[in-house]
Amino acid sequence: MRSYSICCSMLIVGFVYCQQAANSVQLSSIFSDHMIVQREQNFRVWGTGTPGEKVQITIGGQSKQTTADRERNWMVTFPPLKPSLNLSMTVKGSNRIVVNDIQVGDVWIFAGQSNMNMPLGATDFKGAGCTEEVEKKLRVFRYATTGNSASEKSFGSWSVPGRQRATDLPAIPLLFGRALVQNKGVPVGAILAGCDGAPLETFMSPETIVKTHNSELKLCSPHVLTGNFKSRFAPILRLNVRGIAWYQGESNLLASSAYKSELTEFIRDIRAKMNASSLPFLIVQLPNFGHRRPDNDPTDSFWADMRESQFAATALKNVYIIVAIDTVAGSAPDLHPKEKTVIAERLANVAMKLMDGKPVSNPMFQSQRIDGDSIFLTFKNLEGPLKSKDGKNLRGFQLAAADGKFHWADAEICGSEIKVTSDEVVVPAAVRYAWADNPDCNLCCEDMPVSPFRTDNWVTKPKLDALAFPAVGSR
Repeated sequence: MRSYSICCSMLIVGFVYCQQAANSVQLSSIFSDHMIVQREQNFRVWGTGTPGEKVQITIGGQSKQTTADRERNWMVTFPPLKPSLNLSMTVKGSNRIVVNDIQVGDVWIFAGQSNMNMPLGATDFKGAGCTEEVEKKLRVFRYATTGNSASEKSFGSWSVPGRQRATDLPAIPLLFGRALVQNKGVPVGAILAGCDGAPLETFMSPETIVKTHNSELKLCSPHVLTGNFKSRFAPILRLNVRGIAWYQGESNLLASSAYKSELTEFIRDIRAKMNASSLPFLIVQLPNFGHRRPDNDPTDSFWADMRESQFAATALKNVYIIVAIDTVAGSAPDLHPKEKTVIAERLANVAMKLMDGKPVSNPMFQSQRIDGDSIFLTFKNLEGPLKSKDGKNLRGFQLAAADGKFHWADAEICGSEIKVTSDEVVVPAAVRYAWADNPDCNLCCEDMPVSPFRTDNWVTKPKLDALAFPAVGSR
């Protein structure tokens, strides 16, 4: 009887403790030690508590009070915090929470699939570690799990990478953050929101899935429609950030035409939900892939179609393409190329221009004019003259007549234009450039490659090359 009483007492105490824990004030998991708060923007803090519970939040000498609503939710908004390297935040309700070592700087979200998640130790990075001063200003938020999840309860924490752990962290966010800290001195927070093998539809909200008519879409296990939106974006939609870096597309490769509209709607939706209509999106255009076959006739390409679909999003304000068709060495098919250093550098360069209020000038096709047997192309966003990256004749150009059959073409720089001709085409109609899985091309401006383009809008019909095309959704 005595043991029974003891057991009952323990159960009662445990029940009371659990009830107290459930009723106590809680912070969203995005608020933890070592976090970075976005500078120059309002700072929102939110969490849960007992319905009707009074909550006081103090940070940087400012205090705000609020009350938990019937659904237990509460939120307060602070004006932009002054630059600081060592703030603390206190949250008081029926209990007390203290968040230490908070810095004010720039926060970036890094989303996409496995190439965004590739750890530094698996890449081509050969540089030295950063100074302790730089490392202290770089913070990383990682969710507790890296897989796709349909749960809206997503937990994680901020950390200081440190030299010992750096090789295990995703290369692109880490190198991007280091570059910004080194060049601008501002603290940088990287929120890692990638998921291996995840199609775009997993990052889209339920409303956008319906809007783009994808409600009946079936995804390969373990991926779930809207799963990454619920687990990786929904928990941070009220957080102000500097921008979003996006490296994804391989898992949507066979449906690039749908991807063109989906990516645009995804960006619009995330911006609307974050109440940031001009939030910068930096899109890594898929790099060169697989075997190079310059001696064969030009053909349609899944990879070229996807690059075009990614590029289409630049029609939106503050969406930028990071060209990567020149980054992968060799020609072996590899969905996870090691060459991530230059991609991180290009992302960081765009981010720094945005920080400085300078225009982002990726060279890209603008218009064509037909003159006899030649087509002349003009370009925009040029910071200097067009040139051949390797000093050799221009490569990668194709020319077609109205029959739609493309032939390899000769191209030369004529002042600010490119003249394209082919002995096989007497009356030209359209040009394509770098239109292949792994294009052999060399047109650039100030060492920045020109993005692949085409001047036609003909329906493409690429064929699957099983020997050089691994399962795109495998990882």
